[in-house]
Amino acid sequence: MVKKLKKFISSLENSRVSFGGLLITFLCIILLRNFLEAFSDQDNYWTPVSFLANFIHFPMFYISLLLALAFFVRWLIGERIMSVTKIMLFFFPVILLAPIVDLLLSQGQGYNMSYLLGDFSGLIHKFITFSRGFSGRGATPGIRTELAVILFLLAAYLYLKTGKILLTLMGIIGSYVIIFVFGSLPSLITELWNLKGTDMITGELFAGNVLLHHFYSFNHKMSFVFYPILLIELGICFWMYDSVKFKMVVKNLRLFRVLHYLFMLGFGIFLGYKGMTTISFFDTPFPVLIIVASVCSVALAWWFALGINDLHDVETDKITNPTRPLVTGIITVNEYKSLNLLFIILSLIAAWLIRYPFFVAILLSIALSYIYSAHPFRLKRYVFLSTFIL
Repeated sequence: MVKKLKKFISSLENSRVSFGGLLITFLCIILLRNFLEAFSDQDNYWTPVSFLANFIHFPMFYISLLLALAFFVRWLIGERIMSVTKIMLFFFPVILLAPIVDLLLSQGQGYNMSYLLGDFSGLIHKFITFSRGFSGRGATPGIRTELAVILFLLAAYLYLKTGKILLTLMGIIGSYVIIFVFGSLPSLITELWNLKGTDMITGELFAGNVLLHHFYSFNHKMSFVFYPILLIELGICFWMYDSVKFKMVVKNLRLFRVLHYLFMLGFGIFLGYKGMTTISFFDTPFPVLIIVASVCSVALAWWFALGINDLHDVETDKITNPTRPLVTGIITVNEYKSLNLLFIILSLIAAWLIRYPFFVAILLSIALSYIYSAHPFRLKRYVFLSTFIL
């Protein structure tokens, strides 16, 4: 029986799934979870903020958590990151369990599902007791059932891979800690922020309010929290996947040239904030997170433009820039296109979070960069017109 299970695990690890296939499958399962949760959660996410919740906040939460667990499991067993991620893919439908269990146990009424809220002592109590005693909001019976199944599956995988009980136990405890941290992140951020002398509760810090002259809801704020986490995790994942390709891409990003655009962004932020004399920039952590997202959006838009240029300049670069990734052959055209698609998606997500005019500005710059470098127009060929576009 154990040999059959090991063989089954090995077949899952070696299954032929592309990066695009992985991502699309994850997003499909997340969409199904959000749909079911709309019926099982009494807060009802079919509201004006549901786009942010269902298509930005929740996907970033699940993918960030999944990558964190994948990194931890990889560290424990030393397996390739793609193999671990494929296993996570086949475990991932378990997230559909929570809303189904909640609907069944509540006879169709549902429960208020949310992050874990409370101070440090309250969170420690919930951690030790596995969030027993549902009080009407937080970790619902379905969430606890889902968590138990996830930990069981991870324990089975670790034991089948290593045969070590102690390592499996470490894996269960470590995975539970990671999931708990992600599930209580708003409360943890509030408690850490209060260490500087601020006396706030989670509901106040994350409430929808006017922040730097713009409305930011709870889903907005949590998206700003997860955005840099997700970017860092994706970078680590790429490095774990192939460190040679990662170094080649980083070397090709031309970081000094992107500073030109970031200095313009910084000057704009300075001019904008200069007139906000009634607002303290450090009342909450979110203005800093907004600036981080702005910087990332501009940088990623530039790197997308760089990628489009490289994809259409391969023949020229063979003569003038023989060390470029596509010329050396270290990165394939399909890999480069996938990376470029990821750049533009992440850039536009950050731009949309910041506000609509910023989104339009980034989208316009991306559009100009495309017609500048790509066929059929390829306007970079015309001296005065190319300079005007730049």
